[in-house]
Amino acid sequence: MDGNDYPAAVGNVFSVWEEACETPWEHFERLVSHHDWYYAYSDAHNVWAAGEARDREMRGLLESFEGEEQAAAQLLYNQKCPWLNEDGSQIEENH
Repeated sequence: MDGNDYPAAVGNVFSVWEEACETPWEHFERLVSHHDWYYAYSDAHNVWAAGEARDREMRGLLESFEGEEQAAAQLLYNQKCPWLNEDGSQIEENH
Protein backbone atom coordinates (compact mmCIF):
# COMPACT_ATOMS: atom_id res chain seq x y z
CA MET A 1 0.00 0.00 0.00
CA ASP A 2 1.48 3.36 -0.92
CA GLY A 3 1.23 6.49 1.21
CA ASN A 4 -1.67 7.89 -0.81
CA ASP A 5 -3.93 4.95 0.02
CA TYR A 6 -3.28 4.87 3.75
CA PRO A 7 -5.70 7.60 4.93
CA ALA A 8 -8.53 6.20 2.80
CA ALA A 9 -7.88 2.68 4.11
CA VAL A 10 -7.91 3.87 7.71
CA GLY A 11 -11.04 5.92 7.04
CA ASN A 12 -12.77 2.88 5.57
CA VAL A 13 -11.93 0.77 8.63
CA PHE A 14 -13.36 3.36 10.99
CA SER A 15 -16.41 3.85 8.77
CA VAL A 16 -17.18 0.12 8.79
CA TRP A 17 -16.66 -0.02 12.56
CA GLU A 18 -18.96 2.97 13.17
CA GLU A 19 -21.68 1.50 10.97
CA ALA A 20 -21.49 -1.84 12.81
CA CYS A 21 -21.91 -0.11 16.19
CA GLU A 22 -24.66 2.37 15.37
CA THR A 23 -28.27 2.04 16.51
CA PRO A 24 -31.13 1.92 14.00
CA TRP A 25 -31.85 5.59 14.78
CA GLU A 26 -28.21 6.58 14.21
CA HIS A 27 -28.19 4.60 10.98
CA PHE A 28 -31.36 6.35 9.79
CA GLU A 29 -29.96 9.74 10.76
CA ARG A 30 -26.73 9.05 8.84
CA LEU A 31 -28.61 7.84 5.77
CA VAL A 32 -30.92 10.86 5.68
CA SER A 33 -28.11 13.32 6.35
CA HIS A 34 -25.84 11.97 3.60
CA HIS A 35 -28.45 10.99 1.02
CA ASP A 36 -28.05 12.24 -2.56
CA TRP A 37 -31.56 13.60 -2.93
CA TYR A 38 -30.97 14.30 -6.63
CA TYR A 39 -29.78 10.79 -7.59
CA ALA A 40 -32.73 10.31 -9.95
CA TYR A 41 -31.34 13.01 -12.23
CA SER A 42 -28.07 11.16 -12.79
CA ASP A 43 -27.26 9.72 -16.20
CA ALA A 44 -25.12 7.05 -14.51
CA HIS A 45 -27.15 3.93 -13.80
CA ASN A 46 -24.95 2.92 -10.85
CA VAL A 47 -25.59 6.30 -9.18
CA TRP A 48 -29.33 5.93 -9.75
CA ALA A 49 -29.34 2.32 -8.47
CA ALA A 50 -27.38 3.27 -5.33
CA GLY A 51 -29.78 6.16 -4.68
CA GLU A 52 -32.79 3.89 -5.09
CA ALA A 53 -31.31 1.34 -2.69
CA ARG A 54 -30.57 4.01 -0.08
CA ASP A 55 -34.04 5.49 -0.50
CA ARG A 56 -35.65 2.06 0.06
CA GLU A 57 -33.43 1.50 3.10
CA MET A 58 -34.39 4.89 4.59
CA ARG A 59 -38.11 4.27 4.03
CA GLY A 60 -37.84 0.78 5.53
CA LEU A 61 -36.16 2.14 8.63
CA LEU A 62 -38.72 4.93 8.86
CA GLU A 63 -41.54 2.41 8.82
CA SER A 64 -39.81 0.24 11.43
CA PHE A 65 -39.88 2.99 14.06
CA GLU A 66 -42.92 3.34 16.28
CA GLY A 67 -44.66 6.14 18.15
CA GLU A 68 -42.64 9.21 19.00
CA GLU A 69 -39.52 7.77 17.41
CA GLN A 70 -41.34 7.39 14.10
CA ALA A 71 -42.69 10.95 14.36
CA ALA A 72 -39.16 12.25 15.03
CA ALA A 73 -37.78 10.22 12.12
CA GLN A 74 -40.47 11.53 9.79
CA LEU A 75 -39.74 15.10 10.87
CA LEU A 76 -36.01 14.60 10.25
CA TYR A 77 -36.74 13.09 6.83
CA ASN A 78 -39.01 16.02 5.95
CA GLN A 79 -36.39 18.55 7.11
CA LYS A 80 -33.62 16.97 5.02
CA CYS A 81 -35.68 16.34 1.89
CA PRO A 82 -35.29 19.45 -0.31
CA TRP A 83 -38.82 19.34 -1.75
CA LEU A 84 -40.81 18.77 1.45
CA ASN A 85 -41.92 21.13 4.17
CA GLU A 86 -41.52 20.04 7.80
CA ASP A 87 -45.14 18.88 7.83
CA GLY A 88 -44.49 16.62 4.82
CA SER A 89 -46.34 18.76 2.31
CA GLN A 90 -44.75 19.55 -1.04
CA ILE A 91 -42.83 22.82 -1.24
CA GLU A 92 -44.54 25.07 -3.75
CA GLU A 93 -42.32 26.52 -6.44
CA ASN A 94 -42.52 30.24 -7.07
CA HIS A 95 -42.75 30.98 -10.78
